[in-house]
Amino acid sequence: RDYLSLYGATCRRLGLLQRAEQLLSRALTLDPSSAPVRNNYANLLIDLGRDQEARSLLEQLLSEQPDYQDARANLNRLQFREQSAPASWTPADPLMLAFSEEEVKLAAGAGSSAGKVLASQLPDPEQRAMASEQMQLAENAVKEGNHTFALKLCSQAQIGVGANATLYRIAADAYIGLRRFQEAEICLLQAVSIGGAGINQLINLVSLSSLRGDLTLANHYLDQAAGLDPSHPNLPALRENLNKRRQTLEGRPYAFQPTWAEQP
Repeated sequence: RDYLSLYGATCRRLGLLQRAEQLLSRALTLDPSSAPVRNNYANLLIDLGRDQEARSLLEQLLSEQPDYQDARANLNRLQFREQSAPASWTPADPLMLAFSEEEVKLAAGAGSSAGKVLASQLPDPEQRAMASEQMQLAENAVKEGNHTFALKLCSQAQIGVGANATLYRIAADAYIGLRRFQEAEICLLQAVSIGGAGINQLINLVSLSSLRGDLTLANHYLDQAAGLDPSHPNLPALRENLNKRRQTLEGRPYAFQPTWAEQP
């Protein structure tokens, strides 16, 4: 059952939706009470446009397990589309959709010895305390519009905190202030990779992806943001901006160029 569920979720991520349905249906037949399998199958049903089936499955699952966050995020995503998506809205590209938390846990378990080595290399508490102060100063500098100084403070703080999600998020904000949007997107992605995606990070990624013209990716991030908080006040404006951007770029699909042009 676990193998079929993981195999099916992988096919879904690769866009092989019919094959994913076959595998997840078999997994569900083998264990109809499995919460991860039901959640994965509901996620697939959303991608297939079978919203009512997905809603019924997710609501039943959440009635049994109200704290199941992956199922809650999927239901939020479904509600956001049903309640406020325009007629031109299309489901996010399955290639961009992430594995569920359960799938990540199945793949985890390696690297404990490497983690011990990394832990031994962490900076001492005094360095970390100083770095924390520098990050706070950097955040204040961003709010005051002193973006270059904020980046210098982030550079100094990195010595004390290493790969830190907050540090990269502050650097991303500074680059946005400097209108260095490619650098901002890179730093923001590092922040998400290290610390996970929060609603504000996802909102910024929607805007940065849209600015490059990658509307498929922008829609994906909007979808994820809706999964976290479908009632967030910024989401309707983001959706409207994406629709306008789509009209502006009509007939010009996104292409991966050998080099990326600087954004104005």
